[in-house]
Amino acid sequence: MDEDFRRRTELYAIRSQRGDRASMDLLVALWTPKLAQLVHQWAPGHLVDEIVQQVWLDALSGINSLNDPANFPSWIRRIAYRCSVTAMQRHRLQHPSISPDVPARVLAPSWMPVLLALLGPTHRRVFSLHYVEGYSVDEISVLLNIPPGTIKSRLHNSRLLLRRQLSQQPEFHDEST
Repeated sequence: MDEDFRRRTELYAIRSQRGDRASMDLLVALWTPKLAQLVHQWAPGHLVDEIVQQVWLDALSGINSLNDPANFPSWIRRIAYRCSVTAMQRHRLQHPSISPDVPARVLAPSWMPVLLALLGPTHRRVFSLHYVEGYSVDEISVLLNIPPGTIKSRLHNSRLLLRRQLSQQPEFHDEST
């Protein structure tokens, strides 16, 4: 996320908390494409618009519960994930089988501590920012002041480690193969 996007997000969130309708509209316009992209990673395409609409209903009705407007990106991502899971359950859709190749963000939240515990602190931070919070490699690079190549390398090594660790656990084997 670039600095201008972050500043506008925080400004619109602050003004939205004060009841400024125009700022709410600007916040929705600014974030809807990003939310649609994020939700599409968790849910099938035909549910994306429905889920994004629910995210905005939940977010704007609860905007005053946001303690620090600078935390809006992670706050809205959590709402989007929760709305995605709810929509999947409502439509009786299943998440894909658990596999090291499946991005962590599609796993049940209860699995996240298990996966993150398998990683060391250096890789855990990058893995969490990318797969849990949905930041891009470039955004993580700026946040952590680390070159993008290093971020990519840490993500690659994390996936290899998780694949190796999980392949040794019988409960993670796909019984159809």
